[in-house]
Amino acid sequence: MAQIPGNGVFQVGTEILPGTYRTEGPANPLILIFGRVSELSTCSWSMHSAPDANPGNIVNTNTSMGPMTVVIPPTVVSFQTANCKIWIRV
Repeated sequence: MAQIPGNGVFQVGTEILPGTYRTEGPANPLILIFGRVSELSTCSWSMHSAPDANPGNIVNTNTSMGPMTVVIPPTVVSFQTANCKIWIRV
C-alpha cells in the first residue's frame, strides 16, 4: 500500500510496506479547550513490537501539529496513526 489512512492500526509487511511516509499533519483544524490545544488538533503515530498496538509494546512514537515524516522499518510489527491526514509513501 502506497498510502496509509490517517486513523488505525496497520500490520507492517502485510497491510502496509516498510518505508518512508509523509503526512501533511492533523486531519482536524486547531481546537482550543480552555486555552489549551486539544488532542484532536494533533497527529500522532506509534510503532509497536506486537500486532495489537498495546501501549506496553510501543517501540517509537511522535505527535505533532504540523507535517511529519516517519520511517517504518521492517522490524516493527504494527504502525498506529491517529487524527492524521493520509500518509503517502515517499
